[in-house]
Amino acid sequence: MYYALISFKEIPHIGFAHHFQAENYNYTRQMLENSLEIVYVKEGAMEVTLGEKTMLAPEGSVFVLLRTLPFKLKSSSSHSHCTVQLVSDFTFEVAKNKEEIPQDFGGLILPFVTQSSRTADMIKKQLYSIVSDLSISRKINEFSSSLCALGMLELLHNKFKAEYLDNMHNSSILCYKIKRYVSEHLCENIDLSDISASLERTSIYLNSVFKKETGTTIGQYINTEKIRLISELMINKSLSFKLACESVGITDVSYGYRLFKNKMGITPAKYKGSQKLLK
Repeated sequence: MYYALISFKEIPHIGFAHHFQAENYNYTRQMLENSLEIVYVKEGAMEVTLGEKTMLAPEGSVFVLLRTLPFKLKSSSSHSHCTVQLVSDFTFEVAKNKEEIPQDFGGLILPFVTQSSRTADMIKKQLYSIVSDLSISRKINEFSSSLCALGMLELLHNKFKAEYLDNMHNSSILCYKIKRYVSEHLCENIDLSDISASLERTSIYLNSVFKKETGTTIGQYINTEKIRLISELMINKSLSFKLACESVGITDVSYGYRLFKNKMGITPAKYKGSQKLLK
């Protein structure tokens, strides 16, 4: 999913607004303009190429056409759409995914293509209203139509925000569940497949979400937690390193030794000695 990151320097005005219909539509434009269009696809899917990126806008979808980029529109069947052009002084960037969007970006974040949805239906009705109002009297209705068009951009921006925050929320909940599972089974030999079965998600998906959220893999997190508990058992319960390892499901002491030294930077014996000196 590609996104347009737009910052308006002034309130845009409407260049044109119309309904359009054609057979085998094929249109290319290289001359750049500082404007954008909001387009609702009424009939026939459209292939939209912006710069080097090609996207499919299916019937019932909305797409944002940045005329600041060379573009090509193509439909191999009967096609119709409704569109409004907004002309303004604005700056823009293109993000290839959500991760490329700066967290402190203060402008509008618009998906290039919004699939058929309640938001698309609302935009369709407002587009139709703008075309109707301007056909009656452009002089009387142009300013209110411009504000209405800005409202459509806000709808697209808010849809992105809702989906983004929902994904963040879901990711956080999933990571919490993973951590809780690890905590509840820390004294056992934890296998990623067990977590996967418990949460009804694939191991690949869980690892992907967890690493994106925490910066570490689930396996690394498990090892870190096991070494943390081993350290506590050695100091607070005066267990030997071997017994501490067995208490967290590590039966291969040599493996536990390597893991401990890698995580803590010193051997178990030196760690235990340094903690005694602190007491």
